[in-house]
Amino acid sequence: MSIKTKLLIFTLSISLIPISIITTVFYINTRSTLKNHVMNEMSAIAESKKLHLLSFIDAKKGRAIDFSSDGFMRNSLETIASMGTQSDAVFLLNEHLKENKMPLDPHLLAIDIVGIDGRVVSSTIEASCGREVSNYELFQKLINETYGYTYIKEPHYSKTLNRIDLDVCAPLFPQRGGDAIGTIILHYNPSAFNLITSDRTGIGETGEIYIVNRDMKMLTESRYIEDAVLRQIVDTEPVRRIVEDGNGGMTGIYPDYRGVPIVGASKDIPEYGWILLAEMDKAEAFASILQLRILTICMGCVSSIVVI
Repeated sequence: MSIKTKLLIFTLSISLIPISIITTVFYINTRSTLKNHVMNEMSAIAESKKLHLLSFIDAKKGRAIDFSSDGFMRNSLETIASMGTQSDAVFLLNEHLKENKMPLDPHLLAIDIVGIDGRVVSSTIEASCGREVSNYELFQKLINETYGYTYIKEPHYSKTLNRIDLDVCAPLFPQRGGDAIGTIILHYNPSAFNLITSDRTGIGETGEIYIVNRDMKMLTESRYIEDAVLRQIVDTEPVRRIVEDGNGGMTGIYPDYRGVPIVGASKDIPEYGWILLAEMDKAEAFASILQLRILTICMGCVSSIVVI
């Protein structure tokens, strides 16, 4: 090759090689920054929803404690315990629950008052009266607790209500003090959870937020599957990590319950045995990275053409 050719090749090399290196380093660094931003954003959304959920549950527990302090309710239960369920106290208590308690919370489905023997003595649903509580051991534990204690029974199918409900329970004590004389059970519509999980601000067109229990069953509605509550199994990596290893949560890329690659964050809620997940399809979450790749390639090509 002539000296002129060699100089031309050398000049092109010292011009194109730095352009290639700079373009590659720029793309890698920017891609890493965007990826971390997406991950952090999903984790922040999951944490925000977890705090919102805990606040919602605390409000319902506060409602149960407030109801359990009702003097008329406690006196009526004492009267029923001494005079039996055929007394007028049952009718008056039923009316009190329907007219004065049910309207206070729009999410309430029903209210049950359970006697010390574990049977429903008063209820806003007539069919509930006389039935035994489904978990008597839990009932025994509940009446041995102190005032202010509450228990949350996660969404489950109720035969009496013929639907899925969420129960919040609290012990009832006599006005003059002493041992518990029964419990109050507030039956809530679990669709109230969907007011929290259906707000998908910040997670695009494919994102969803949902809650799973320790049996890996979905407790809230799915964006993609009909009738998913207590039917859809979510056997995914973040759920397994929490259920099997006790991991507090993770943020990463993994296949969701549909088998679709997603970017997601999970948060453990150990006090209730729930797991909250916020997820978005990987393709949508990293769409900006694809655009960056195309832009970087175009910039490198244009720069190379100008040099050549």
